Amino acid sequence: MNGTNKDRQDLDAAINAMRNDQPTDEQVNSATGRLWQKMQSAEVEAPEIIHGCEDVVRLLPAYANRALSGQRMLLVEAHLRDCVSCRRKAEGRESAQVLKWAPVESAKTSAAWPRWALAAAVVIFAVLGFYVNNAYFAVPAGARGTLQSLEGTAFLVTPNGDRVVTAGQVLNEGDVLRTASDSHAYVRLSDGSLVEVRERSELAVKARGRDTTIALDRGAVIIQAAKRDSGHLYVKTPDSRVAVTGTVFSVNAGVKGTRVFVVEGAVEVQHGGSDDLLHAGDQVATGENMANVSAASELAWSKDLSKHLELLAQFKQLEKKLEQVTLPAPRYESRLLGRMPADAVIYASLPNAGQALEDANRIFQDQIEQSAALREWFTHGDAHAAAKMNETIAKIRALSDYLGNEVVVVGFGGPESGMAIVAEVERPGLREFLQSQFKSSDGQPDMLVIDEAQLGTVPAGYRGLIALIRQNEVVFSGNHGNALAKVNAQLNSSAAGLDKTAFGQRLLEAYNRGAGFVFAADLKTLIAEKKARHVKQGRPQVAMARTGLENMRYLVLEHRELNQVPENRMVLDFAGQRYGVPSWLAAPAPMGSLEFVSRNASVAIALLAKDPQAIMTDIFSMGGNPAKQQAHLAEAESKLRLRIREDLAAHFGGDIVFALDGPVLPMPSWKLVIEVHDAARLQASLETLVGSFNQEAQQHGKPGLDLKAEDVNGQRYYTLQPRSTKAKPFYYTYSAGYMIAGPDRATVMNTLRVRATGDSLARSGEFKALLPKDENANYSVIAYQNLAPILQPLTSVVNGQQAKVLQELAADSRPSVICGWGRENQIEAITNSRFIGFDWLALTSLFSKGTTNRQTP
Repeated sequence: MNGTNKDRQDLDAAINAMRNDQPTDEQVNSATGRLWQKMQSAEVEAPEIIHGCEDVVRLLPAYANRALSGQRMLLVEAHLRDCVSCRRKAEGRESAQVLKWAPVESAKTSAAWPRWALAAAVVIFAVLGFYVNNAYFAVPAGARGTLQSLEGTAFLVTPNGDRVVTAGQVLNEGDVLRTASDSHAYVRLSDGSLVEVRERSELAVKARGRDTTIALDRGAVIIQAAKRDSGHLYVKTPDSRVAVTGTVFSVNAGVKGTRVFVVEGAVEVQHGGSDDLLHAGDQVATGENMANVSAASELAWSKDLSKHLELLAQFKQLEKKLEQVTLPAPRYESRLLGRMPADAVIYASLPNAGQALEDANRIFQDQIEQSAALREWFTHGDAHAAAKMNETIAKIRALSDYLGNEVVVVGFGGPESGMAIVAEVERPGLREFLQSQFKSSDGQPDMLVIDEAQLGTVPAGYRGLIALIRQNEVVFSGNHGNALAKVNAQLNSSAAGLDKTAFGQRLLEAYNRGAGFVFAADLKTLIAEKKARHVKQGRPQVAMARTGLENMRYLVLEHRELNQVPENRMVLDFAGQRYGVPSWLAAPAPMGSLEFVSRNASVAIALLAKDPQAIMTDIFSMGGNPAKQQAHLAEAESKLRLRIREDLAAHFGGDIVFALDGPVLPMPSWKLVIEVHDAARLQASLETLVGSFNQEAQQHGKPGLDLKAEDVNGQRYYTLQPRSTKAKPFYYTYSAGYMIAGPDRATVMNTLRVRATGDSLARSGEFKALLPKDENANYSVIAYQNLAPILQPLTSVVNGQQAKVLQELAADSRPSVICGWGRENQIEAITNSRFIGFDWLALTSLFSKGTTNRQTP
């Protein structure tokens, strides 16, 4: 918005007045005193530098609501005056009145700042923003991509109108490409990534430093991201950001929100304050009412649909074959743990698995030969990719013959931060082997190989891998001379090592159980270091402390295999009694809720939580301002006409189970069972809650809820039905001290029957056989899956590649369970199955809304 001439005249007059206004000494001293008082008494919000257009657009909603501080309001206004693109977005988003160039008062300041101080702030932030933008977010030269192929019509969107383009069109920084209806395109990015573009899609490609960003305003893309040595590929939609380094995934930005689906690899998705890590077959949607879809449904428009679906099946087959690789036997002692520096904060122990790695590579290479889709994914057009991988594996396999049975990784924090890899040397000739094998194509060494006498001669600016050859050990480190020297000094010292510390004692427990792969972190030290950095930066630390997460001490992750049976264990220690969020997991005890889950359930997650009233108290105390939180609570309770803790939370217990238990078509038979202390009083509170909700809904012209009760065979059932025509009803009843809820009355009635007949999962011999062999009689949480019974019915409503994948999953699926328990100062979890397998991921990708709808009467 350009503003009227009078607006600009007023602005110029205000600026001239600010320039000519010279404060008196009394005014300066008074302002300084007020500012010092505010700095002492107020919580200081860490300043956020506005780097450019993306940050400004993100702040527009808060700017429109006048929720920004005075400094940020001024910065946003200054940017909008100069940037036509952002000003157009602001005009489309807000009214003319909101964006008028008027003086803004800070929402956090009771007294107005001196006008000269505001002017100085604008200048300082403008100079700082200019410096950061140019020094750290430089726009690289060159094109961003090329329209590689096109079917139909595509346009280059410009301020002067749309221009039709053809294959071969170069896309420069910020160019907007739009595909028309019934059109399809491929765009090759400058980093080598291939972007498949659906009809009616609009995107632009930008670059900052080593990062590339695809700004997808609407439509869908499937991206085969190139492998990168540095930087990331980002995809930004109006409500999410996806970050990858090299993988295959799709992004679909629609009216209801954004859906991200992963075909291969892993991607990180940030949306709505959450951060999800997705793997092959996973998907996430930003819209609350966006259901999961199948791989075939989400990728149906792609010219490479069959290839993407085959990749999903190939990864499943590959995982099954890799499970047959024999890993080294567990280690029950370590000759290296006690010789590592006592101040290590990261410790990992790996077996010398050179032979297992060679076996796994042979399986992988055989699978590549059998599958064109897998081969294309792996090589990315490089005919020598397989040979290069074989060469690398061969070198690692040969290197393993020189080393002992254990390889240790240690990391350090603080000013001497860095990582080092340590192993014992079992045979002579390692130095010559490293010098001969690790050379680049030009004959120069890829690795600097030295002995102890040469440790001090490493050039200060050296940025490569260093191998320190000792008489009985070898130490590898990259760009971390401090870590290398620290480990070397400890190996030569008689001082106490890591095993004498409390952290080391936790590691010894892992070795006593038999160490396969071990990873451990001294969270207490890492959190303290991070807190110190935040305090130095002026960032508040109250929220972290109130959650109880600051009390974490050590994390130890273990994986071992005995007789081809895996065991995975997690131990999380706390410095004292658990409080806050970690304390919500109760101590082990019998789980009555499991009695309502049948032995034929496909998924069941049961847990014991501490008193719900105490949990609500924790939640209300985590806010930054307790008085404000209490005021908000009082306001909410006034509208609801009940007390949340006393009238709702107090009537619930902590024994809860959620299960998928029954047919999956036409609608999944889910059930929720939760312990209840006083069903009559709880029901009265729920009726009050529904009445209050309906009153609020009526005031805002929105549909409310209908709560009905009906007696059947002496049992009272309740139906909660949203008045919206598309919303599904919610059925529940009370029995034996529990509330039982489900999608229909039949599911609820069947749940009661399961408990009455004793035909439950809790009493199943097959289920109990899956539980770990340990000293526990009970657990705090149990997560169970047996997907085979629900996979086979799904094959009747799909065809082609989908049916093939489902059949393979059904044939290979095995039940598995994870058990966890909470103690006073510890949380531990264990599973004796490959629970993170492809079964879950593939099912997620194939369970589609479209399939369900086709079977719904």
